[in-house]
Order: sequence, then structure tokens, then C-alpha cells
Amino acid sequence: MSSQTEKRGKGRDLTEGNVLKHLIFFSIPLLIGNVLQSLNQLIDAFWVGRFVGPNALASVAVSGSVVFVLLAFIFGFVIATSTMVAQYKGAKDEESLQKTVDSSVKALTLAAIVLTVIAIILTPYILRILQTPAEIFDLAQTYLMIFFSGLLFVGGYNYLSAILRGLGNSKTPLYFLMIATVTNIILDPILIIGLGPVPELGVAGAALATVLSQALAFGLGLMYIKKHDFGFKMRLFKGKAENFYLMKMIKMGIPAGLQQVVVSLAVVAVIGAVNLQGAATVAGFGTATRLDGFILLPAMSLGLAISAMVGQNIGAGKWERIPSIVRSGMLMTFVITGSLSLALFFLREQALALFTDDPQVIEAGASYLKIVAFAFIPFSFMFVITGVLRGAGDMIWGLVLTAASLWAVRVPAVYILAHYLGSDGIWYGMALSFVLAFVIAGGYYLSGNWKKKALVKQEKKKTAIAN
Repeated sequence: MSSQTEKRGKGRDLTEGNVLKHLIFFSIPLLIGNVLQSLNQLIDAFWVGRFVGPNALASVAVSGSVVFVLLAFIFGFVIATSTMVAQYKGAKDEESLQKTVDSSVKALTLAAIVLTVIAIILTPYILRILQTPAEIFDLAQTYLMIFFSGLLFVGGYNYLSAILRGLGNSKTPLYFLMIATVTNIILDPILIIGLGPVPELGVAGAALATVLSQALAFGLGLMYIKKHDFGFKMRLFKGKAENFYLMKMIKMGIPAGLQQVVVSLAVVAVIGAVNLQGAATVAGFGTATRLDGFILLPAMSLGLAISAMVGQNIGAGKWERIPSIVRSGMLMTFVITGSLSLALFFLREQALALFTDDPQVIEAGASYLKIVAFAFIPFSFMFVITGVLRGAGDMIWGLVLTAASLWAVRVPAVYILAHYLGSDGIWYGMALSFVLAFVIAGGYYLSGNWKKKALVKQEKKKTAIAN
């Protein structure tokens, strides 16, 4: 793609040129962005764990799982929008691209507002269902109430990033996120421990810093899209939501959202088992999962890049490039995830000590990382496969495969093994599910059934028949 095209803001054309080169350069900004998102969480954990205490740290860990549950449907529709944008971009269909954006911005704004109200009302009930320990209940509730008040900003930034990603632009959202991360780094100590005239807010300060930094990223992203030409206009009030595009979004967004819910509820189920082991284990698990999140970030970023690449190539009718995309993704994932897993296995205690000096918390987290470290390698391969399915628009089977790996394997294994082995049984159950998740997803990819879900291909067939 020419540099002149990039200057006009059209995004990267992922249907031409070397696949591996595209995958590397497109995924690097996504990886850095995901690292920064996780860094925001780690910064919160550092200040809360060091200056507020283990109970506050545990409350932030529990809050993270609740946030993931309640954001699931918004992210499902965001994924659907990104897939539609990528395929229409590949097909060079700017009319459908504009209608997709018009419809999605209306639907997602309404969804964010409704979900904010529901989330604030349901927060205490969800925490009780999770069997949240009494000593951290109020702290977790405070964190969530503040976070959910800024849900429109959090969801809005992810929505704008998904649109740009579908267009082949992964760099611009990163710049805004960098600014937001610096803002969070500055605000965390000010709001959590209190500096100058600002009172000590503790856990509430961590939530407020996150909301304010995400609001900044959203505002910058919105101004950028409205200012530049991407083949569509971001019409917040004038655009019309069309049923044809809304139905497409719903058909993909609901399964994608349910997939997030299935994942979230499985996380909740595991958290419920962990909560029965005590506050120290909860804090150790929460801190360790922040670290293992870093291990999986490259694979997650590659999965996002693969979704955009597959979507654009399907839209352009270039199916022959997809096997090369998968092979390149698998190779990169193996090298990167394998290296990081090895490092975390040997340095697990030192890494945990960065966030807490409580020996019980470190012991619990280290036990988890020791058992699951190398299971991250096959689990990371799954992100490559699910990236292909998302790019093709096959959200239903993504839901089925996810549900099978989690609810037929992970949750039963966690509770059964925990009964006999305590917290170590939970970790072994998770490791087993990581391996089987890839086996199940890989089998479906090889079947080729996902190819039938391509949006642009289906529409072209219908048009030909009608004519």
C-alpha cells in the first residue's frame, strides 16, 4: 500500500503483499496496546497492594472478573462491527461500510447506557453470588460502582479501536492509549494514597484513575475519526440505524457476546472455587493471572491481527491467503509464548514479589504459575484459530467450541480436583482445559465449515441469484 493512501487515513490493505510481514507490523501496535491495557491494571495492583493492603488487592482481583462478565455483550457487538468493517473494507464497499458504522454507533451507545444502569444495580448481588469474602466485599463494591459509571468511555474506546483495526489501522489507537496510560500512571498515586490536597481514596482512587484515563483515550479517538477520511463519517446524531445491518450485527454480536459471557461465567466459577481457599489464595491468584495475562498478550494480539487480515481477504475473495496467515500466526505464537512461559516459570516468585511482600500471597501465586506455565503454549494457538473464525464471521461455532472447552472440561475439572488437591487442583484443572481448548478449536478449523459464514461471499451469491 502506498504511503499516500496511508496519509488519507484509509488504513492498511491486508490483501496484498507478504503475509508474515503484514502480520508482524500490524500486530506489533496491537501487542503494545494490550500491554499498556494490562499495565494499567498492574499499576493499580502495585499501588493498591503496596499501600492499601492484601484485602484491597484481593478486591481488585474479584472486581476484574465481574467487569469482564458485564462488558461481554458490548465487546461481542464490537467484535461483530470489526468483522463487518474488515470484510467491507476488503470488498471496497464504502456504502455498506458507512451503514455499518451508522447502525453500530446507535446500537452500542444505547447498549452502554442501559448496561451502566443494570451493572450498578446488580453489583452487590453478583458479588454475593461469587461468594466474595466479607473482608473484601465493600472494597470490591466501591471499585465496581465507580468503574461502571464510566462504562460508556471504556466501551466507546474499544469500539473506535475495533473500527480502526478492521480498516487495517492498528497504530492510531495505540497513540491515544499511550497518552491514557501515562495519565493513569500519574493519577494512581495521587488518588490512591493521596498527594497534596487530594484525599486518600484507596481502591476508589484506582477505579477513578482507570475511568478518567479511558475517557481521555475515547475522546481522542472520537476526534481523530471525525477529522479524517476513512471512507465513512462518524455521525453520532444524523446517521440512521438500518435493520439490515443491525440484524447482521445481532446475528454475530449475540453469539460473540455469549461467548464472552461463557468465558466470564467460567472465570466466575473458578473464582468461586478460589474464594473458598481464603483471601491469600484469592490475592495470589489475582496477581498471578495479571502476570499470565502478559504471557498470552502476544497470542491475543496476533488473534486480533489475524481477524482483520482474514476479514479483508475474505471480502476481497482471496481465500488462498488464509492458510498462510494461519501458519505464520502459529509460528510467531510458538516462539513468543514459549519464550515467555519459560521465563515466567523460572522467575515466578520474583515477579509476584513486585506486587506484594505477603509470603502467603506469593506462595499461592507461584503454585499456580508453576503448574500452568507451559500449558499457555497450546492455549495460545487457540487464539490463532479463533481469530480466523472471527474474521470469517463464524461466531456461533466460536461460542459452541468455547462452551465445550470451559464447561465440559475446565469448570468440572477445577471443582473435582480442588476437592482432592485443594488450590493445586484448581490450577491442574485450568492447565488441562488450556490444552483441550486448542484441540477442540483446531479440529473445527480443519473441518472447513467456518468458510460458509463469510458475509460478503453470501451477499454476492444472493445478488447473483436475484439478477
